Amino acid sequence: MIIAGDELKNALAKIKSVKEGTYAFSNEELDYLNKFQAIDMSNQEWDDFSDIEYFKNLVTIYLQESIIHSFNGIKKIKSLKRLNLRHSVIKDTASIEELDDVEGIGEVRARTIKQSLRRMQLLW
Repeated sequence: MIIAGDELKNALAKIKSVKEGTYAFSNEELDYLNKFQAIDMSNQEWDDFSDIEYFKNLVTIYLQESIIHSFNGIKKIKSLKRLNLRHSVIKDTASIEELDDVEGIGEVRARTIKQSLRRMQLLW
């Protein structure tokens, strides 16, 4: 299953409240977050990935045409295998190093992504 749009915004708002200590997830809500294997975060601006750590079964993250300030927090998503960055802008290329630590992406894939992003940076 994939989560996107208003459903994603509502889930992320609850996650922020949990982190601030003003809300606690019920078991049903945690089960709800765990059913998603893909998340569509495309066409938006993202500071980092710390708010998606509660999606424990994510395999794919779609970030097409997004502005990404940092990859911080992405290594907490242990099940991640695919990261679609097509036509995205990476503001902090130093945070690309975070991709090395993402188990699901794998060393070769992380290296390929990093090389591609560095080539893209040279074009800007």
